[in-house]
Amino acid sequence: MLWQKIINGQLSGVLGALVAVRTKNGPVLRSAPRKRNRWSLKQKQTWKRFSALTNLWNTFKYTSLQKIWKIADQGGRGINLFIQTNMPAFGTEGELLEIGRLHFSAGKLPLPHYFTAVKRNPREINVSWDPAPQPGEGRGEDLLVMQVVKDESFSYRINTVVQRKTGSAVLQLPPEFENSPCVYLSFANEKREMYSADQYFGLIDNG
Repeated sequence: MLWQKIINGQLSGVLGALVAVRTKNGPVLRSAPRKRNRWSLKQKQTWKRFSALTNLWNTFKYTSLQKIWKIADQGGRGINLFIQTNMPAFGTEGELLEIGRLHFSAGKLPLPHYFTAVKRNPREINVSWDPAPQPGEGRGEDLLVMQVVKDESFSYRINTVVQRKTGSAVLQLPPEFENSPCVYLSFANEKREMYSADQYFGLIDNG
C-alpha cells in the first residue's frame, strides 16, 4: 500500500508497512495499523450456534410454539429466550449435540412430580405422574401436551384432552413418528394462555 504526500516539506502518509506521522519533534515513521480479523474464533462459533437456533426457531413459524415463548418472555419476541435456553444443546459448529437438552416449551406452570413415559408399542406410550395439587399456578384442569422427535425432525405440538388431575394417559404417536426414540411432555392451562416447561423422555421399551 502506498499513499504519501509532502506537507510543509515533511513526509506524511503510508509507505508499505510504515506510516509517516508528524510530531512536534519532526516526522516519525511508525508501523501501519494492521487490519484485524473481524471475527474471533469464539465469535464465529457463537454465530454458528446462533444461526442454527434461529433456523430451528423458524421451523416453527406460525405455530403455537412461538406464541408460548413470547408469553414466557413476558412481552418480548420469544426468540431471544428460546435461543438462550437452547444454546447448551448445540456445539461450536452449530451441530445438535444433546437432543435431551432441547426445550420446546417454557412458562410458569409447574411440571408434576414422578413424571414418567415408557413405550407401550411402536405407536403408543404410557405416561404417568403424581396428580396431587402443587403450589403455584398449576390446576387439575391443565392439559397434557406432547412434542415428538425422530431423526432431528420435530412434530408440531400435539394437544391432548388429558387433564393433570387424571395422573396417567396412553398417548398415540403420529404415524410418521412411529418408533420415535423420545418425546417432550408439558402442560398448558385450559385456555392455553399459560404453559409449563417441557421434560424430555427417552422412550424405553416396556415389553
